[in-house]
Amino acid sequence: MDVMVINLDRHPERLIRITKILREFEIKFERVRAVDGNNLGTDRIYSLVSDTPRYSLSRYEVACMLSHRAAWARFLAGGKTHCCILEDDVRLSAGFRTLVESKALLESLPFHIIKLETMRQPVWLRRESLPLFDGHRLARLTSTSAGAAGYILNRDGATTLMELTVKMDRAVDDIMFDDEALRSGGLAALQLVPAVCIQEWAYQGTMLSGPLESAIAAERDVLRSAARKKRKGLGKFLRELARPIEQLSALVRRLKEERMVVPFAGDGAAAGDAFSGCLDQPEPLSRPLRKGGRVV
Repeated sequence: MDVMVINLDRHPERLIRITKILREFEIKFERVRAVDGNNLGTDRIYSLVSDTPRYSLSRYEVACMLSHRAAWARFLAGGKTHCCILEDDVRLSAGFRTLVESKALLESLPFHIIKLETMRQPVWLRRESLPLFDGHRLARLTSTSAGAAGYILNRDGATTLMELTVKMDRAVDDIMFDDEALRSGGLAALQLVPAVCIQEWAYQGTMLSGPLESAIAAERDVLRSAARKKRKGLGKFLRELARPIEQLSALVRRLKEERMVVPFAGDGAAAGDAFSGCLDQPEPLSRPLRKGGRVV
């Protein structure tokens, strides 16, 4: 399996850090040069974003989408059946290596994406799941789940995502893991429980400064809460008319699902692991970052 790490030229310290982590797991990877949002001009952004975006998108979210597209395109240009894509600010647990080396298992599963990450926010999963190794299991993801910092794709999934992102109407993690994407049938996503990947700021439970600062996380909630468009007139009437049917449908679906905060398998890792020396480590967060998250 190809393992790719998305990394900005202006963050060499992140590359050093993730290289150390993956070397501990004896995993080789390819670096994907990330697109820098600071270098995207207004005309370029307008050419990439849909005329009717779901919410305001920052230049960093547009750049993030372009970076993931570059990874998908590189994967499709090669001959491998699966690819693991990581962002450079992730923390990994030991089960990561086991999963990425499980070629036979991955080829036997009906999926487009396996989400390896948790954001410590509640999500809905199918109760029926597939036991794997060391207490890990795979379950069908059925509700919006933020984050695209660690996932496995097959070739059909990568092809579909390339088609869906020709014009961007929402952030890349929403295109992959929001309710619309998951319910449309176009993308089948599985969640690994417990997760083997988490972004460092989510692990620490606070926005970071310095090398691991997240330009996207720091502003995306502000932009979205300020710019989400409310339906008016006929659109609002039709939306309200459909609401009872949607609520009944959701109730029936939820009978086969469970709501949970996906834990991170690396919580409580020994002090001498691959992260020691990368940065000072506080105690991991044991609760969701936000109550409710973005879950219906």
